[in-house]
Amino acid sequence: MDLYVIRRRSNWDGPADLEAGAATSTAGRAAVNGEGSSLSRRELEVIRMVAEGLTNREIAGELFLSPRTVDMHVRNILAKLDCRSRVEASIKAGEAGLLRPARP
Repeated sequence: MDLYVIRRRSNWDGPADLEAGAATSTAGRAAVNGEGSSLSRRELEVIRMVAEGLTNREIAGELFLSPRTVDMHVRNILAKLDCRSRVEASIKAGEAGLLRPARP
């Protein structure tokens, strides 16, 4: 039996994506803050919502994710920004210019 795994991607180009290879470069998917660690696009979306004061459950509803997935994103953000709280992470992200809206 053959098993095929297709990952959910927002920039799906059809079969050409499968032929191009499953592995994607993280260079195009990461934003670097001033301290050298990087946040993925999804983590940037999450930190922007955290900075707006949304709860994990509210963020999950907006992004169509599980609250546990959002919790993991928040924990990763806190670790990458070396913060102990959502407020501290929001402040650091703002100071690093990460809270600006993404360019289309």
